[in-house]
Amino acid sequence: MERFRATVRRDHCVLRPFRIDLGFWLDQLGIEAEARDAIVLATHEAVANGMEHAVRGLVRVTGCVENAVICLEVSSLGPWADQIHALERGRGLALMRGLMSDVSVSGDSQHVTVRLRLQAEPRACSARQSRT
Repeated sequence: MERFRATVRRDHCVLRPFRIDLGFWLDQLGIEAEARDAIVLATHEAVANGMEHAVRGLVRVTGCVENAVICLEVSSLGPWADQIHALERGRGLALMRGLMSDVSVSGDSQHVTVRLRLQAEPRACSARQSRT
């Protein structure tokens, strides 16, 4: 399966299509609905934060699967001078941490990257394991 790639501009009208595209990618991977919804919500929160704070207002999202772990990176395409502090200001980071297995935030004066990871086996793998 191909990696997920999206660039989201600073326009809240694009968030719904973004969530649909991400959900479709996760469905193609065969991810269970509960895990899919958690991933979509956590990623949406990271993207919305990026849209709010990125100077250029562009956020890049990439996703892949590594050993049954869904990995997403949400990165700015310009400096987010106050982003790390802004993440701690509200409940967004706590929400992401509550939904995902691992959340990390790194950055400098040029960008901030939020990494989201969730152990999520595809339905086909789960069904095969339960029959053995």
